[in-house]
Amino acid sequence: MLKHGIYNEDDCQGIDLELIKDFYGTTDCLPPRPPGHTGAGYLGDDEPDSDRNSSDEGDESDLDDLSQQIEYIASVGHSEFLPKPVKAPRASCPFTGDELHLYEAGLSSAARQKILPPGYGICADEWEDDHYPAVEIIRSGRKGGKEISVQLPTFIWYPRGHLWVLALSIMERILEDRIAD
Repeated sequence: MLKHGIYNEDDCQGIDLELIKDFYGTTDCLPPRPPGHTGAGYLGDDEPDSDRNSSDEGDESDLDDLSQQIEYIASVGHSEFLPKPVKAPRASCPFTGDELHLYEAGLSSAARQKILPPGYGICADEWEDDHYPAVEIIRSGRKGGKEISVQLPTFIWYPRGHLWVLALSIMERILEDRIAD
């Protein structure tokens, strides 16, 4: 399930075929494609960039059409096509106003200075084989019997990990100082 997602039974079971075609189908009349257009939403590689349509109007009209379709489905009462509402988790800032200012200034300064806080696995002496891990194994299934290997390219994950570790370290110090006071 982690690798391929969860597949439920047919979402359209018991729904009229014409209704399914109206909302999930394609139009019968396809617009003509310009010369060199692949049909996959991209122009052929051999066309110069200047000939391409750089307007975003199509994207906006597509969004307008989608919004209108969603409003229509809701007004007609076809709830089987609308997603079930999901409650958003409550979010709150753990800092007071002064602490937030201190946190932001501290994070900015630490990132500029490229500080590496020890104990979080971001320092080179904390790595196995003296290099940043390129793969992470996620165990899943009953008793952790399944393993999924996740690639961690250094140029992508190390900067993100470094910033995350700095933020976590600074947050922990601010909250510890609050308790000590």
